[in-house]
Amino acid sequence: MDSSEFDSLVSTISESCPEEHAKWLSGRLMHGNEINLGKRLKRIIDPFKDKLGSSKDRGKLLRKIVDTRNYLTHYSENLKDNAAGGEELWNLYQKMEVIFQLHFLKVLGFNDEEIESVVENSYPLKQKIDKI
Repeated sequence: MDSSEFDSLVSTISESCPEEHAKWLSGRLMHGNEINLGKRLKRIIDPFKDKLGSSKDRGKLLRKIVDTRNYLTHYSENLKDNAAGGEELWNLYQKMEVIFQLHFLKVLGFNDEEIESVVENSYPLKQKIDKI
């Protein structure tokens, strides 16, 4: 939501919070208006979705990235079975590298045709995309 609207909401909630819970609530609300990792990654890959498999494949990829990151960051046992490990983690890293390379080109100002040219003329990048 709009940052001023969020700040107003936080202020209203904080005013009615019992003093003994104020510190806890403050910590909970600190990042409450941030876009979650899955949505941020989806925005990054959206311009390149034609290179990153079907919608279902992209959804699985994003879920795997988020679950692996959350497991490795927070060591949440309930995510252990969903997190990538070993060879699967290496393959996930390769896919993430492709995503960030494509995004980096976009951030640098390359247009779609120029990005396509880079992909076609970069054997390592094309090889990684072909594995997705």
